[in-house]
Amino acid sequence: MPEHPNAALIRRGYEAFSRGDLESLVPIFDADAVWHVPEGTPFSGDHEGREAVLAMLRGLIEQTDGTFEAKVSDVSAHGQHAVAITRLRGAFDGKEMEAAGVAVYHISEGRIREVWSLRPEVRTSHELASAAAAAARARAVRSR
Repeated sequence: MPEHPNAALIRRGYEAFSRGDLESLVPIFDADAVWHVPEGTPFSGDHEGREAVLAMLRGLIEQTDGTFEAKVSDVSAHGQHAVAITRLRGAFDGKEMEAAGVAVYHISEGRIREVWSLRPEVRTSHELASAAAAAARARAVRSR
């Protein structure tokens, strides 16, 4: 049986992100897309609009010196929703961090309209956020 079109859309998005190809994400996200990131990370909050979403994703790449990756374990889709189960990894100032990730997507007319990121491994997520914050502070000090 062929893959649900929304699952295929989500997989294409993760593949583009893994290549660092944010331009390929432009047509995947609706202009008014919103990405909700839970507390405990440097990217927490609601990123409203395609440009804000892409800026957040660009920030993940930059803060990890290009080491951030989200490997898809599974994608399930039904109707206007998809769920991606991922493994998130990245190095912040040389410290490798890894966590499970779950994202719920609302998709309409072939575009992602809204995303809710969930972090089942709260402790690891907080360690990742602390490492990212420390890396940002160190960069700020070095740039003075």
